[in-house]
Amino acid sequence: MATDGTALTFAMVTPIGPSFTPRIYFALRSLRAQGVDLQLAFCDAGGSAEARMAADEFGDIIAYRRHGPDAGQSAAINEGWRHLEGDIFGWLNADDYLAPSALTRVAKIFDANEEIDVVYGQSYILDDDVLLGGLHPAVDGNIDLIFRHNLISQPSCFYRARTLEKVGLLKKDLHFTMDWDLWARFYAAGLKFHYTPEILSSVLWEEGTKTSGLSRRRMSEIAHLTSTYENPIVTAKTMVGFTLHHLFEYSSLGPLLSGVRRRLKGTAAQRANMWRAETGGVRGAIPVYHFMKAPSAALRIRFAEPTDAVLDLGECRIEIRGAFDAIMPAAILPGETAALTVVAGGEGAPNIERIELLLKDSAG
Repeated sequence: MATDGTALTFAMVTPIGPSFTPRIYFALRSLRAQGVDLQLAFCDAGGSAEARMAADEFGDIIAYRRHGPDAGQSAAINEGWRHLEGDIFGWLNADDYLAPSALTRVAKIFDANEEIDVVYGQSYILDDDVLLGGLHPAVDGNIDLIFRHNLISQPSCFYRARTLEKVGLLKKDLHFTMDWDLWARFYAAGLKFHYTPEILSSVLWEEGTKTSGLSRRRMSEIAHLTSTYENPIVTAKTMVGFTLHHLFEYSSLGPLLSGVRRRLKGTAAQRANMWRAETGGVRGAIPVYHFMKAPSAALRIRFAEPTDAVLDLGECRIEIRGAFDAIMPAAILPGETAALTVVAGGEGAPNIERIELLLKDSAG
């Protein structure tokens, strides 16, 4: 609760670039469904008719809106924050969306300890609207490494208003590392972080998104940030690590480097275990959710190798033998969560590659 005993309020910004994306509807539906006292700033650089229609539809949660050119993403987020009031701040890009009840869970953590300044959690990686590619491999609970790696998934990070008052807003000249720079300034100021392994958001990774680029400007921003806090050797290791991560995750060389990935630690090792912790032969309680307009029709679970397993979705339970994938009925409503459990028939937990939500016209 806030210091006066009332429920915590949230101030969120959704920046939209010059080109409209229909995925904004997933982001806005996820914000509306949170069930908390929330103010949203809708900062739209394009000013398209589609963006205006989206803002009109979600006017009940939008406290500030602007349509037209801005000075970039960081400037737009700062603009939105300046026009909002709340106890907890954050932002949600148009390609991403929050998990159901994410802000309620975050509020409980803040409520439990007034000394906590920043809460961050896990994210699912989206290949597109309906493919879940696993957990965000960079997220790490060891915040002491924040000067070396951006170990926080931005849409799963939230912070008290006092944190921005202490360290300032985003740096407008940063295009790729403005979130990482903010976390680093939080840490350098001695603010208290809390990590939760709960999944708080879904974030899009695909060709063409900002995070998939390996430009000179991005590399320059990363080098400058790391060298501000670390020595040249650590900076060099960070640059090499980032380059390898990009090759593994985004480039066409990724499949060719699969053998190298298996021999490396860090990101590659985490990619081999992308779906929650397991006990024995159980891949435990994978929450599956979406914000499409209509219920999903089924789930397709894909495995890295032929698998014997029992798949349990509550009302539906199926058994597979020697299969690379399985399809099971799953009428998951928008904004609701279904818990998928996978129990291996042999030793060890099943190696899941991805989970696909099938719509009615694609369920077969």
